[in-house]
Order: sequence, then structure tokens, then C-alpha cells
Amino acid sequence: VQPGEEVRAGQLLVVMEAMKMEHELRAATGGVVLEVAAAPGDTVLTGTVLLRLDEQEGAGGTEDVAEEVDLDEIRPDLAEIMARRAATLDEHRPAAVERRRATGQRTARENVADLVDAGTFVEIGQLALAAQRRRRSRQELIEKSPADGMITGFGSINGGLFDEPANRCAVMAYDYTVFAGTQG
Repeated sequence: VQPGEEVRAGQLLVVMEAMKMEHELRAATGGVVLEVAAAPGDTVLTGTVLLRLDEQEGAGGTEDVAEEVDLDEIRPDLAEIMARRAATLDEHRPAAVERRRATGQRTARENVADLVDAGTFVEIGQLALAAQRRRRSRQELIEKSPADGMITGFGSINGGLFDEPANRCAVMAYDYTVFAGTQG
């Protein structure tokens, strides 16, 4: 908004950005903007005056305010990513795990879980797929090439013996359930 501008109750006045998140400041009542004290790019601390508003009850009518968003609802795009990530885990790949068990072997994910300290592994590239898009459909690649056969990430190893950052390690494990461990 600009000085002299009449605003309505609920109207967007300022958008602040912090840690790549936007926070909207809306007018509690209608009125006229007297001063805009902050400019784009300014560092805003607690208590910083952003603008001054001469409140005038009922001025300018009311702004239609968006309905509340259920923060527990999972958006469809996020649900799809969560499902894709889950599909790469051993519990969602029983046939692949059974093939490893039939030869007396463990899965790559079991090996990684035993190597790193519990709860410290952060996987990177879990949604990567094999570069075989000319020969196989996207759905087939999702099913048959989770993480493109290479589990990668970072984790803590022997955190009880070594402090940060000495216990942090990059971890890579060939997943032999994906095209016999062929690296993508």
C-alpha cells in the first residue's frame, strides 16, 4: 500500500519474507495509510514499525479474506511425493526383498540402517530413476528403479564415540534389487 491510500478491513498491507517464507500483514480495520515506514529489502526486527494507519471503522468496506487452510491437510502434489518416497523403501517392495532373502542376502537399505546411527540418515536422490525412458514407461521405472539403484545420503556413524562433525559421513550403497545393482 502507499501513503494516502484508503484500505479496507482484511486488505493485504505488507508481505514480509523470513527464511524463504512469506508472512502477510492485513488491516484489522479500514482506514487511510498515513506512512509506509519500511521499504523492500529492509531488515525488520521485532517491534519495527512497518506502516502507520489512521483507523476509520467501516472505511472502504471489507476485503474478502481467504478461508482458513487446514494445515493438517496434505496437498495432492505433496501426497504424490510422499507415496513415491515410500515406494522406494523395503517394506513396499516385498518381491525385491524376497529375492534377496532367497539367496541369503540383506537389502542395501538394511545395510545402511545398520551402518549409520539411528535416525541420522538423510537420503538424497531417492526419487531418481534409471535413464531408460525410451525403453520403459515412467511408471515401470518408478516401480523397478527406485533411487536409480544407488542409495546415497549423509548420516552419523559412531556418534557415541565421535563428536560432530567427525561422525558425519557420506553414504553410498548399491541396491542390487535394482537391475542387479547396475549403477545409473
